[in-house]
This record gives sequence, structure tokens and C-alpha cells, in this order.
Amino acid sequence: MTGGVGRPGGGAPAGILAAVLLALAWAAAPGGLRDVLRERALDALHGPAPATPDIVVVDIDRAAIARFGDWPWGRARLAELLGAVAAAGPAAIGLDILLAGPDRFSPAALARQLGEATGRADLAALAAALPDGDARLAEVLRATPVALGFVLESRPLPDDPPGVPVLVEGAPHLPGLWTAPGLQGPPPTLAAAAAGLGLLALDADADGRIRRVPLLALVGDAARPGLAVEALRLAEGAGALVIAADPPRLAIGGVEVPLDGSAMLRLRPGDPARWAARTVS
Repeated sequence: MTGGVGRPGGGAPAGILAAVLLALAWAAAPGGLRDVLRERALDALHGPAPATPDIVVVDIDRAAIARFGDWPWGRARLAELLGAVAAAGPAAIGLDILLAGPDRFSPAALARQLGEATGRADLAALAAALPDGDARLAEVLRATPVALGFVLESRPLPDDPPGVPVLVEGAPHLPGLWTAPGLQGPPPTLAAAAAGLGLLALDADADGRIRRVPLLALVGDAARPGLAVEALRLAEGAGALVIAADPPRLAIGGVEVPLDGSAMLRLRPGDPARWAARTVS
């Protein structure tokens, strides 16, 4: 008889090989399964974030778009929105929208575009007598503690908007700090009118969840705050930020936040029911 009986333990080498390959794959995939399982374990360890009734999210959601028109909205509409939020007396507002370039939708903006396209100076001059979205938004910004947003750019751009002073005590070691040569922010009219300017950036983990946001970034040779930091600074009434060493930490008015090597803030998981409770359309 041939082939009727296998050797005892004949499957063992294959099983060992599979285990070795699995271990090698586990070790060689820092952005894969290993990190996902570790991060989810940390989610469970930290537990859900506590309720924060002092923070309200004003969401430009489907209902708002259905009522007021397709996105993007003109700056005059955003000015109306910010004015309504400001009427509730918030300590600060963080506008999580990149206002890149000048307004394109107000009557004044359309007149300027038409004058440029046709070469007619009389049409461009008409803009001065028409409603101007950027001018209206700047007016609201000057009366309200609002932090606008910027994004990182791969090259320096002219006329970077000024940032909040960032003081450094000691020699904090932040080797993983996000860096970029330049930034793109709001046009000068809006940047000058805003009380603050913060980085708009989110980086999802391998499982698609966002667990970290940058507290700081290095743009050129200047440290810049994230949008959440700027909103908190305005709420605290602080005129500057302080990065201190030993241990590394960021002082935002009367609040101190520990800094890891990348200056990232780890977010705790939240209950969607709590999101809904603090969100208005």
C-alpha cells in the first residue's frame, strides 16, 4: 500500500512556517493590523470622553444646504452665520473652513470678475458700490473672537499672514513635529480682521478613525498653532503661547497641555449621542 498513511506530525513544519510568517507580517506592518489593535485597545482603556457642554458645534449640514443653497456659500452668508453665532456670546469661535482666495459670489466680486474678463474698467469700478462679501465678513470678524484656518503648503507663498507669538522656554525636543515650507490661509483682508489663525489638519489611522490632531506645526521657521489651540487661546484671552521643556508642554493661557514628540493631541472616543446633543444645524 502506498500513500495511505502519513507521517506523524507531518503538518507541524507547515504550521510553524505559517506562525513565523504571521509574526514577520505583524512586525513588518507598523501601520497595519498591529497599530489598529493597539489603538483600539487604547480607545477602550481611556474610555469615552466626558461631556463638554461648554462646546457647541454649528454644523453646515444637509438641512442647512437644502435651506440656504449649495456649498460653497458666499462670504456674505458666512458673515450672517458668524453674526448669529456671535449673538449667543461665545468665548471664542473656531471656523473650520478654509477661506482661500477672495470672495467669488458677492455682487462686488462678480463685477470685478466681469470687468477683468471684458477689460471694461467701468464694470470693475462698479464693485465699489455693490455689496462685498469679504468686506462684510471682515466687519463681523473685527467684532468677534474668531480663529480662521490655514493649511500647510509644500512651498513658501508670499504674504504669509501673521501668527500669534510663540515663546519657547528651554529646549523642548519635538522630533515628530509637522513641518512645511509654507501655508495657505485666508486673503489679507480677512486674515487681518481675524483674532487668530490655526492649522486645519486631520490624519486618520489605518482603520479610518481620527485619533490625533496637531497642537503645533512648524511653518518655515515659525511655530504655528492648530485651530483648537487658537480657539482655546482666544477663550483664555492669552496674547501668546508658551512651549516649555522638562517636561515638554504647551501653555495656552491658564491651560497646560503635555506635548509628545510630535506635538499631537490624542482624542478620546466619543459617544455619537453626545455629538448630537451638542450640535446644532
